[in-house]
Amino acid sequence: MSLEGGTLFDLTDQLRQQSPEHLDLFASLSDDQFQLAFDALLNKALSGLEEIKKGLQSLDEPTLSGVLRLAMLTPGLSVSLEQYSNGHADLTVESYRLGMARRILGEAKIHDGPKYHIDGVKQLLGYMTGRELRGLMVVYMRKASGSVLMKKVRDTMDDEKPADQQGLTTSHAIRWAFDSSHLHSCGDNIRISHVACNLYVDGSST
Repeated sequence: MSLEGGTLFDLTDQLRQQSPEHLDLFASLSDDQFQLAFDALLNKALSGLEEIKKGLQSLDEPTLSGVLRLAMLTPGLSVSLEQYSNGHADLTVESYRLGMARRILGEAKIHDGPKYHIDGVKQLLGYMTGRELRGLMVVYMRKASGSVLMKKVRDTMDDEKPADQQGLTTSHAIRWAFDSSHLHSCGDNIRISHVACNLYVDGSST
């Protein structure tokens, strides 16, 4: 971005108008501010995949996660694939700023029912050390009625309370998403956000 003759205020104003989620992410001082900005960036990235979903139908889970990673790249935020943390996590999001390290681990699955999702939750918790801000379950939804299927996953988790789930799930600001809390081996409760990406194409065989 060229601002010949401009000021830092001009640059900040342009960022706020054109890419507010990036500015909020960079300017976040607290963990809560960072997570709100991260959710806005994640929502924008998921929406971007949904807009090109016809071209994504032949892609497998790792490749879809690679596309999602590219959509989330922004200065000051590292998004890695298959980075090792007690196993190879599908997505590792890291931010280092002003001496503060923030980390979110993610597992990504093409939807195949509640059991497959819950297995992913257990896998994700096994990767986590307890120092992360939270976990992230990304669901690539290639079936119709994705909102209904996500509700079925949520209802199943509330009924079974898998992986030491603490209480009931709660709603998330992102559409079709919800949060769950799980007792981690470190002794702390870990929050996991479950988000869906609607990749269903009318007339597809799924």
